[in-house]
Amino acid sequence: MKVLGGIRYHAFVVDFSIQNPARRYDRAALRAKAMSEGYLFIPQLVPKETVLALRSDALQVLQDHGWLDPDFPLMHGATRYGLSYFASPHKHWEKFFSSLEEFNRWSRAYCELIRLRRFQELGQHPALMELFESLFEGPVLPHGANGYHHLFPGDIIQPAPAHQDHHFFHGSTNMWAAWISLGDLPPEFGGLEILPRSHNSGLIPLGSLAGKVIEEVPVPESDGWFRPTIEAGDVLIYHNLSIHRGLHNRSKNRLRLAASYRYQPRQDPVHRDCLLTPHSLDPQRLSWEEVYADWDPDHPLRYYWKKWILNFA
Repeated sequence: MKVLGGIRYHAFVVDFSIQNPARRYDRAALRAKAMSEGYLFIPQLVPKETVLALRSDALQVLQDHGWLDPDFPLMHGATRYGLSYFASPHKHWEKFFSSLEEFNRWSRAYCELIRLRRFQELGQHPALMELFESLFEGPVLPHGANGYHHLFPGDIIQPAPAHQDHHFFHGSTNMWAAWISLGDLPPEFGGLEILPRSHNSGLIPLGSLAGKVIEEVPVPESDGWFRPTIEAGDVLIYHNLSIHRGLHNRSKNRLRLAASYRYQPRQDPVHRDCLLTPHSLDPQRLSWEEVYADWDPDHPLRYYWKKWILNFA
């Protein structure tokens, strides 16, 4: 364990816990490590009960739509026998669903997940906003293009290959993601792993993405991937150019469930699609009016970006 400027590091794990009310950490050291490695792993950054409350809401939506096994406790996240879907709505539905009707059923469920108030609120939790204010040395713009990552168990569904997010989320070159597992993540669940310092190579060109969801970027053979053991409340952040990939869900019948959010300096260029449209893909798209339909009109997060002057790219 190494101590640098009041921050404890072990494989670039940062002690930035909300359970430390003094918040004594060296902001310059935090920025230096983040910019050097392209990621940081922060245990217990947000309250575990906040994450588990969203997990409960999300699993209830999935159970209501028939994706979970009702014979198990809800929080177990047990999938129905035989279900093994790529759990993200996408225009190339035929790659993952047996029919367009089945895809549309999943897409309706996904839109309900995006509308969950706890999902929208988690992305602007004060601990996350403070972290990125420290990283950017100034005001933060939280994106609206956020989403869930679901992976059913089994080998039929391939997790996301090695890729860089900047191919899909344009605008600022200093954009970061926060990946938050909605529950503890035992090793058999797989998860996410990062190739340290890979952001320093810049944007790696891709071939045609026609007919593909994510095209793998070429990466050198390496045993240096960082893969944390994650508990509810832990947060993994990474740069938009950092190469990362998903891992197989090897559990017997458990759904892997996570949420990801994106942030950039407020003064940087922002792509309109990353902010003005909630992140639910074709063929059904949500409007912010639908997301906020049941919210109190005075809720501070409603149309939060309208109070700022932004540089739309």
